[in-house]
Amino acid sequence: MNFLSMKYFVAVAESQSITQAAEQLHITQQTLSAHLANIENEIGSVLIIRSTPLKLTYAGEIFLKYALQFEMLYKSLEEEMADVRAETRGKLHIGIAPTRGHALMPDLIAQFQVLYPQIEIQVEEASNDILTQKLIDRKLDLILASFSDDISEINSQVFYEEEVVLLISHLLLDDIFKESNRSVIASLKEKQDISLLKDCPFLLSNADDIAGKIGNRVMNEANFTPKISTQSNNIDILLELCAKGSGACFTPEILAQKTLSHDTLSQMELFRFGNTAAYPIKFGWHSQTYCRKAIFNFIQTALNWQ
Repeated sequence: MNFLSMKYFVAVAESQSITQAAEQLHITQQTLSAHLANIENEIGSVLIIRSTPLKLTYAGEIFLKYALQFEMLYKSLEEEMADVRAETRGKLHIGIAPTRGHALMPDLIAQFQVLYPQIEIQVEEASNDILTQKLIDRKLDLILASFSDDISEINSQVFYEEEVVLLISHLLLDDIFKESNRSVIASLKEKQDISLLKDCPFLLSNADDIAGKIGNRVMNEANFTPKISTQSNNIDILLELCAKGSGACFTPEILAQKTLSHDTLSQMELFRFGNTAAYPIKFGWHSQTYCRKAIFNFIQTALNWQ
C-alpha cells in the first residue's frame, strides 16, 4: 500500500462517486478502481459498498480515519522538507471575516509579497465560527479571527486588541437633542447608559456578527430596545449610512478608521463601553501539523507591520 492509494481512497470517500473522484484526480475510472481493489485485497476487507451514492462499510470508515491521518502527516512531511530545502514557492490559504479582511488584508498581503513574492495567497472570507471549524478540518492553513483559547487543535498568536464602539454623527445628535446635545454626550460617555439614545435610530449588524453580538449585549444590559433604522451584515453600508446621519452604529473601531476618512470621523462622536467590548484578534494555525515557514513568515510580517 502507498500514500497515493490512500489519497485515492479519501477522494472516493469524500465525493461518494468513483466517476467524480477520477475526474478530480485526473485519472481513469479503471485506474482508480484498481487502486481500491488492491487496498481491499491487502486489508482483507470490503471498504466500499458500490451503490449510488457510494457508501463506506464499517471497515471503510476505520480505514478512512487512518488514511486522513496519513494524508495530514504526509503533507506535513512535504512542507517541512520544502522548508529544509529553503523552498520559496507555494500557496498560503488564509481565512478571515469579510469586514476584517477589508480593513487589514490589502496592507498585510502587499507587505508580505514584497518580502515573499513567490508565495501565492488565497483568501477565504467567512464568519469566525466557520473559519475556526475549517482550520480544525485543515481546510485552511491560517486564520485571523476571534476564537476561544481552549481549542486544543489550534495554536494561536495575538495580533491586536479589537474594540467595538458606538458611532453617531454630530448631525444626528444635533437633530435629536438640539441644545441638550453636549450634556447627553457627556452623560453617555460617563455612565455608558445607552437608554439615553431612545429617540435615536440604530444601524445594526446581524446577531451572528461580533459587533452585533456586543451591541446586543450592551443594549440588553441596559434593558434597552433600539429603534432600528437599518439592519445588515455589511458593516461598510452601515458605516456609510452612519456618516450620513442615518443612525447610530456599533462597529469595530479599526474598521471605522479604515473605512471612513479622518475628516468624516471628526464629524462623529465615538462612545466606548469598557473592557467587555474589547477582544483579541489572533492568528490561528493547526496544532497537529507542521507550522510551515510561510505561515510563520506571514505572522511575523504582520506583527512587524503593526
